[in-house]
Amino acid sequence: MSRVPLDENTRRTLDASLAMDALKLFAVMALADNMVSEEEKDYIRCFYGHFYPDNITEYFYERFEGFLAANMTVDDVAPELNHKLSYQDKIFCLLKAYELILADTVEEEEVVVAHHLARALDILPEDRDFLEAVVGIADYSETEKTTSSIIGIRVGGDKLGSDVYLPAFPGLDLILFKVRNFTFVMQRDRNHKVMVAGHRLRTGITSRVPHNAAVELKGMDVTYRDSISMRLDAAFGEEKTQSYDITYQDLRLYFENKKNPPLGKLYIATDCDPFAFSLDKRDDSGLEVVVRGSTMEIRPLAQDTTTLLNEEKVNGSVYANLHDLVYINDRRLLPRDVFTYLEDRKQITLPRDKAVLTMANGPRADIYLPDELSERWEIEMALTKSGLVVSPADCPYQVYLNHKPLHGSATLTQGDILFVSNTFLTFDLEQGVVAKRPFNFKKVIAETIRYRFSDGHLGLDDVTFDIDTGDMVCIMGPSGCGKSTLLNIISGLNDPLEGNVSLDTHDLHREYPIMKDYLGYVPQDDLLLPNLTVYENLYYYAKLRFPYKTKEELSAQIEIVLKDIGLAAKQDTRVGHPVDKKLSGGERKRLNIGMELLVNAEVFLLDEPTSGLSSKDSEKILELLANISLRGKIVLCVIHQPSSKLYKKFNKLILLDKGGKMAFFGDTFDALHYFKAHMEGVASDEEVQVECPHCKAVQPELLLDSLEEALRDIDGAVLGERKYSPAYWKDLYARIAATATCGSSASLDSDDLPPTQPLTMVERFKQFATLFSRNMKNKTRDRSNLLITFLEAPLLGAGVGFVLKYTPTSEPYILLENKIFKVYLFIAVIVSVFLAMTNSADEIIGDAALFLRERMLNVKKTSYLAAKLLVLIPFALIQNALFIVLGFFFLEVRELHLQYVLFLTLVSIVGLSIGLFVSSLPKISSKAAQNLIPLILVPQIILGGALIAYEDMNRQFTFFENNPVPEICQFMPSRWAYEGLMVLQGVFNSYHEQEQELLEAKNDFKRNKDKIIEVHGEDYYNTERARLEEELEAYRAEYQIYGNYEINQALESADAMAEEDSESYPMFIREKTVPFTGVVLSTVIYNALVLLGMIVLLNLTTLAMLANRERILLGLGKSLRMFRRR
Repeated sequence: MSRVPLDENTRRTLDASLAMDALKLFAVMALADNMVSEEEKDYIRCFYGHFYPDNITEYFYERFEGFLAANMTVDDVAPELNHKLSYQDKIFCLLKAYELILADTVEEEEVVVAHHLARALDILPEDRDFLEAVVGIADYSETEKTTSSIIGIRVGGDKLGSDVYLPAFPGLDLILFKVRNFTFVMQRDRNHKVMVAGHRLRTGITSRVPHNAAVELKGMDVTYRDSISMRLDAAFGEEKTQSYDITYQDLRLYFENKKNPPLGKLYIATDCDPFAFSLDKRDDSGLEVVVRGSTMEIRPLAQDTTTLLNEEKVNGSVYANLHDLVYINDRRLLPRDVFTYLEDRKQITLPRDKAVLTMANGPRADIYLPDELSERWEIEMALTKSGLVVSPADCPYQVYLNHKPLHGSATLTQGDILFVSNTFLTFDLEQGVVAKRPFNFKKVIAETIRYRFSDGHLGLDDVTFDIDTGDMVCIMGPSGCGKSTLLNIISGLNDPLEGNVSLDTHDLHREYPIMKDYLGYVPQDDLLLPNLTVYENLYYYAKLRFPYKTKEELSAQIEIVLKDIGLAAKQDTRVGHPVDKKLSGGERKRLNIGMELLVNAEVFLLDEPTSGLSSKDSEKILELLANISLRGKIVLCVIHQPSSKLYKKFNKLILLDKGGKMAFFGDTFDALHYFKAHMEGVASDEEVQVECPHCKAVQPELLLDSLEEALRDIDGAVLGERKYSPAYWKDLYARIAATATCGSSASLDSDDLPPTQPLTMVERFKQFATLFSRNMKNKTRDRSNLLITFLEAPLLGAGVGFVLKYTPTSEPYILLENKIFKVYLFIAVIVSVFLAMTNSADEIIGDAALFLRERMLNVKKTSYLAAKLLVLIPFALIQNALFIVLGFFFLEVRELHLQYVLFLTLVSIVGLSIGLFVSSLPKISSKAAQNLIPLILVPQIILGGALIAYEDMNRQFTFFENNPVPEICQFMPSRWAYEGLMVLQGVFNSYHEQEQELLEAKNDFKRNKDKIIEVHGEDYYNTERARLEEELEAYRAEYQIYGNYEINQALESADAMAEEDSESYPMFIREKTVPFTGVVLSTVIYNALVLLGMIVLLNLTTLAMLANRERILLGLGKSLRMFRRR
């Protein structure tokens, strides 16, 4: 077969890859003994052929031969790689170098070159020795004695020497090791099939375990079956085969247990329901569980104890692993619960021979706190006579001492508690131990939840359940049965009518301001900002939640989340709208989930996360949720009709029926058994097959089919009613629920919550700045909206200016004689208000779901509204500038451009405030908001003072006799804006004021004619009068282009009216007195202050609306019900 040549872009990409860096080291190591063997060449082809197609593999081999010909040495290669590679990648490259050495006979010269390479790459000697043990150059058991920064575990089928013992896989020998946030795996046996990320491991060749990927173990000649737990099959009498997956979260637990082993023994009372755990043996203890690292041995203490392991009866002691199915006396014991119980009670012994102790995310620390950060951090603790002095300067997390933020150094004394990286550390300095307890909620408990909709219908009816840490729960039921309503109540968005929801011992709704920090809510609606990238959506969301964190801290967290959700390669991709197809539906949903991962939620609530997704995308979503639950988080997920594969991802089910009645709560397989037994008419304790023995598929559709089974006539015709009512299923479940439980043994030993700190004013300002930056970036990247926004204003300006260029005679146009210029000023006001309202009327409506979600981030409504308004103002300013420039060009207005733009921008802010208020109205749609704009705008036109003179207006609008402006018109922003512009033009133009002064000077001179002639003579008088007239005419000739007779006449008429009645202010008066102060201001300034007051009042009203939307809706609902009853 001919080889497809590589294009130039592919070559450049490969040349810059880690694979090419490793190839250079391969060449160096191959030349170490001055001979390149065929085994080494085969290794190169084998290694690259494992990952790449033939043409790329051949390209790498050609480059390998080129590097050999160049006779490259360590000193040629190492400096560049040392600068370029992360520590994790350096370890990987050195490991590959050792594997090449082992391809043939190990020569001493090769080992010497490898040591030289390790030194040149700044790899710790302890880590180098660890790698030599992994590949077999040294004894692996000796690694237990090293102080390497690498944590290694051995997974094997032989009890001796295995950190994780899998008795079903005899002869298995896997080495897994963690280098900072990277995990690697090497298979050392040849008897088992081991898969990682779709690739089968080759014996002796190390592979990296991608983030969130599983290590899949299979027996010889075993076909793959999709399950996270081991299944033992004996269908058709065939030989039993086995498979087992070690998840990424399992590995995190195993590595933690290797560095900080849990307490070695606990006892379980088997007569309790659920099982009761204790560290001490009691009279009712039925099991003894011995834990060595990550291996668990279960020992029955009573002879009549029946133990089932993976559906097989076992006599005596049994070894169990995290995903094994363990039943004790027909009740399931979750091995993970045992590790969780011990994890909460871990104790770390502090070395007494060290003056300075360390706490870090590296395994060499005295107190090891693992995380997924790629960079190492460390907290030093110096032992002094007064106590332990802690210095957290290098820690990226906020450190709390006794629930108070720690800034700088502090001295720990007996019993003090540190909180670091979501972990409580209690110091017993007298005994020299530290109790380590990671924080997570053990239970979500709902008790008799009842809820009514605004129309009076019952939404939830006595819903009760008890969910444990690590549970992945699906909420199912017919349409309209209250699934989303239940989720809204658990999320705190709605309050129940009766009953309560608790997280451990904390009442969710009473303590909601605190508890909302631990809830991650992902509604069905897409809550992404389309014009931001994947990274930016995550960054801004995290910055709102943690305004006190630096950009570097947030970036490190985002990097981890991007790996979790599988979007690291698309972090710079613009999200776009769903129709844009920038991201697939599954990717968009994963990004929504990632936003909640960022804020470190403990309870994840998702409404229809698989709605509209392909089966593959749906699987990826649920795999992500499964990984979240394996971290000890609680996941509740509304799902409509899952497939068999999706249904089996969940371990518990809440099944609701019409009217919010509870039809079932419990294990997902128990639910299938319960309803199938009911449909087949057998007793619920009889054996019913719910899983196909061949393909392992189940039938989740059975659940809804059972609920909604139709009532039929004797001829089989459907009668239009259900066979069993919702009340029937509720009563039936209530009877079995009284004698059954599906809770775990999780105990509520502590109700301590992680310490929090109130946001400072500086941090509040940072939140506002984040909102402003996010909104501005999202808006400026919307090119179509920008185009419309910045085209409509100049088009309107040009059109209005052209139409209103009035010329009374055949003489050339001059602004002075334009009788309808004042109409232009009024239209400018209306256009400013109109454009502002259309720009803002959809702002809050479009953000409704996002606003609801972000109220869980402690974002102040003032910050939210202020950011919205301040982002819109620059657009209004630009629109007004374009409108004025184009309009003034046609009307030949040559001055006051800036003053007009600023005043009209103030008018626009009033329009923006009106639009934001409309947008904040409860339950209003975008279309309804746009339809309200004419309703608001038309009164502005009619009552603004330009279309109808106030003296000609219907006098019923005037409540006080002789008031020149009807009272209702005083509430119109257009009235104040129009008057302000008229006075601005009339007073501040360069013509009328000076022309009036020159005219008055000439008239005064003429009135004093006799006196002047008597004093100076007639010649002087004639000469001076001619000069004054010439000066006046010259001024008029030069400056009349700046004035307008109509506006000037309107101002003079207003002045005349004000002289007749000094207590009233007619339209267009030049000056006004501020009430109660006696301060006289220009009408332009006075009206601007009135408009400013309107802005403040409108925004305060909008804030009140945002703060009380739910109460307003509730009040409207009650009023509507009362009206209907009447």
